[in-house]
Amino acid sequence: MIKQTIKYLDIMTNEQVEGDFYFHLNKAEVLRIMARSGEQDWEKYVHSILDSGDSDRILNLFESIIHDAVGQRTPDGLFVKSADFRDAFIASEAYGELFLKFITEPDFAQSFWSSIVAEGKPANAKTNQQMKALATGGKHNQRHNNKRK
Repeated sequence: MIKQTIKYLDIMTNEQVEGDFYFHLNKAEVLRIMARSGEQDWEKYVHSILDSGDSDRILNLFESIIHDAVGQRTPDGLFVKSADFRDAFIASEAYGELFLKFITEPDFAQSFWSSIVAEGKPANAKTNQQMKALATGGKHNQRHNNKRK
């Protein structure tokens, strides 16, 4: 889990405030992200998007990962992702500041993405290979089946 402290303007009080926000991807979410990258390594995939200069692809990457990862810690010690919390965060000035930091500080963005994906990957190399094979195999099977039609 990544804890990110964000300073932002509270639009209700017009004061600068600071809040802690939490981000985490579980193994299933990482698998979905790996599936998006196709047969590329995750880092190569991210670099290809960032290096493309295609602002839509870059913004979509940032938005989708933040959307999937943001959640809140409960007093019971759980990490909960709810649509209400996610929507509130994405509508907040804190999200705007975080998003701006991704755009203006590429090293921060790369570190954030790498950290969040790395923590969702299993430590077992064999399981990592199986996850990658599953992620890429789905696309392969889909392409293979489309050729038959």
